Amino acid sequence: MTALVEADLAAGGLRTKSSELNCLVETLGITSMRRLFPDAGEFEPRTRKEGLHRWYEISFDGDIPVTKAGEDLTALPGVEYFTPVRRVKPVASKMNDSYWREMWGLYNSIYGYDIDVRDVWEQYTTGNPDVIVCVVDGGIQLDHPDLAWNCLSTGHYNYVDRNSTIVAHGHGTHVAGTIAAVSNNSRGVPGIAGGNYAAGKRGVSLLSHQVFKSVGNADRAGGFERAIKEGADHGAVISQNSWGDSFDLNDNGIIEDNELAMYKDAFEHLDPDFMEAVDYFIKYAGCDNQGNQLPNSMMKGGVVIFAAGNDDIPYGPPANYEPIIAVGAMQNDGQRVDFSDYGDWVDICAPGVDILSTYTDNQYAYAAGTSMACPHVSGVAALLVSYFGGQGFTNTQLRDMLINGARPIPASSGSKPVGPMVDAYGSFLIGDAADPVDITDFTTSISGNSITFKLTSNGNYNYTAFASTSQEALASLDPANPGSGVFSASVHVADLNVLSGEEVTVRISGLDFETSYYVAMAGANYARRYAAVSPVKTARTAVNNPPVMDLSAASGTYRRYQILDIPVVIEEPDGNAMTVRMETTGRAQLEERYDGWHFLLNCQVSTPGSYTATVVATDEYNYSTSGSITYTILANNPPQFNVPFEPYRLEGAGERMTLDLSEHFIDQDGEPLNYVASVETDKIVKVDLEDGHQLRVTALGQGMGVISLMATDAMGERAQAVLKVLVRPAAEKLSLDPASGIIDKSLTVLTGLTDAETLVRLVTSTGSVIYRHTGVHSAFNPVEINTERLSPGLYTLLIEYEGNNLKQMIVKR
Repeated sequence: MTALVEADLAAGGLRTKSSELNCLVETLGITSMRRLFPDAGEFEPRTRKEGLHRWYEISFDGDIPVTKAGEDLTALPGVEYFTPVRRVKPVASKMNDSYWREMWGLYNSIYGYDIDVRDVWEQYTTGNPDVIVCVVDGGIQLDHPDLAWNCLSTGHYNYVDRNSTIVAHGHGTHVAGTIAAVSNNSRGVPGIAGGNYAAGKRGVSLLSHQVFKSVGNADRAGGFERAIKEGADHGAVISQNSWGDSFDLNDNGIIEDNELAMYKDAFEHLDPDFMEAVDYFIKYAGCDNQGNQLPNSMMKGGVVIFAAGNDDIPYGPPANYEPIIAVGAMQNDGQRVDFSDYGDWVDICAPGVDILSTYTDNQYAYAAGTSMACPHVSGVAALLVSYFGGQGFTNTQLRDMLINGARPIPASSGSKPVGPMVDAYGSFLIGDAADPVDITDFTTSISGNSITFKLTSNGNYNYTAFASTSQEALASLDPANPGSGVFSASVHVADLNVLSGEEVTVRISGLDFETSYYVAMAGANYARRYAAVSPVKTARTAVNNPPVMDLSAASGTYRRYQILDIPVVIEEPDGNAMTVRMETTGRAQLEERYDGWHFLLNCQVSTPGSYTATVVATDEYNYSTSGSITYTILANNPPQFNVPFEPYRLEGAGERMTLDLSEHFIDQDGEPLNYVASVETDKIVKVDLEDGHQLRVTALGQGMGVISLMATDAMGERAQAVLKVLVRPAAEKLSLDPASGIIDKSLTVLTGLTDAETLVRLVTSTGSVIYRHTGVHSAFNPVEINTERLSPGLYTLLIEYEGNNLKQMIVKR
């Protein structure tokens, strides 16, 4: 069949030497037929050797069911296989723009669950530009200021538009930044293998094979198999793929039964064209047409790394293809992210939530998904090739380093495992670790059915304790595989730079009560090679102890604005499982975190009053301890304006003054207030708030600036005040508003800063006094004259104030 159709289709026609196929052109409405993997030039011999030239992509009438088209095509002599082009999606969730600060996946000081890459940077490498990572994804923004240094100048291809113009795509740019954003360049984020800009060392090279392109609110996609295959033809040895099949047909985010069945079917029946593209990359990356390593290649063969998927199901096609390295997602406490697909087919996991990286338009953004976990593994793989790569280094060695160097975490086990966590330093130390040290002595203590082991660290990274009722089991113990009947628990040192002199505590829980055990310990290095087992000792467990509880810190009287997070003591002294239940008449909650239990109460959404919370903690052997928390929430007191403002005057435009509003407003509950300031007109003064409560007033022009102030507490209660600021030179004792003296409906007389006896007269051109007023006034308590009923004409205004006299002509319009 290949011989019958190849030349004719290559010439651009649809008519071939196969009459049966020509008939289907009409009946199926075939509009195009072309090789899925086009002529590869210098790599065409190996392309044909692997049979990839026999795959064709066929477009046909959309009204014909894809199953019927498949049946008709596979009925042709010589057609071996048919597969529909499946819907594919990038496996990431919506992103949020932000500036980088929290790169927890690279350094997690709170939980310690990070990929431990800093030691690799310091001791081994930051990347090598001879290592090419092909990002099969949305297009990378090649000129992003935090990526351009590490992007290849040629070789990029857009498989959606079938040209060499890469269109920047948020998802692909984010993935690329995790792998090789330029490091140590005083901007943005560091990539895992991004080099060291300050030292003039480039990172690994990024190659963009674009298979997604944003069009409006949707993504156009295509060319996935070809993009993987041609990554090898363009020199890449790592193929990064954060995408997967999608059967969420109605896009509601819920995998329904019929959709789950489709996932399962695709999981069990992967497309041969896809598998052959992956096999080609793994076999020929870094190699010539015969599969021999090229002289300038960093590795013989390639690795294909895939995101497992985000549907919280045990199927993640096509990432489950066995030669692929499938990557699940974990969160910063070592647990599986609840959206990550899972199962024994997932090889490894990596950070997958709140991941900050590069984004389009020279920006940075947070994102979540196994899409974000996958480039963490690709980045570590790129570091390994950068350091260990060269003649003789193989993809099998790389895969072994990645998987065997990964470390078990909570997400690695249970009913929904996602594999061990990628560990950059651990992978480097697989063949480069100090020898483990024998443990010669340790002490034990007993609490219920738990045995606690203590010793001083002696150069090992990992310390494992063992207990068994069989002395023979410990005498023949293999620490790496303890076997049945042996209980064990492990800890590792907190700081790889301090391997000796620190106290180490290991507890084995869940043993039988009042039972004698034989116990021992063994140390291991970072690469998990164990030293000999220590001398065996004996220990006897005790009776059960009930949970321990101290809730006193949470009882008290609280203000309505407070949001409380109070640590309380609820512990199981024997280290056994425990359930905690709280009943309360209020809205308080208990929450368990990595550092213990916390009492949580949002008083703002609670009703003032007194409440009681009863807490019961029960261990797995049904021993209980109870306690109570009593708390009162006080009614809210609104803020008050309690210190009047002094008279303020500014000389003229540009002069400033600053007031601390917290000295004028008070809140009896002691809560911080939110201030708002506004002016009646922006011609006399402008206002700014600094640090939330420092009011800065700047003069713009002469007159009385009236500033409205409002202080609001957390419950929305308010206090208001007015601040008046006179803008007038000190030499001027009196002034008018309007200053021009041309009036319409009113005239305001502004005297001095202090209240004093004031005489104001308004005289007609004939000498008649039509307005006379005597009273105590100042600029802040001015004389307001209603001139609305005055006849148009010329008037004289006479003012007497503290020995100062003003005579001014007034025009009524």
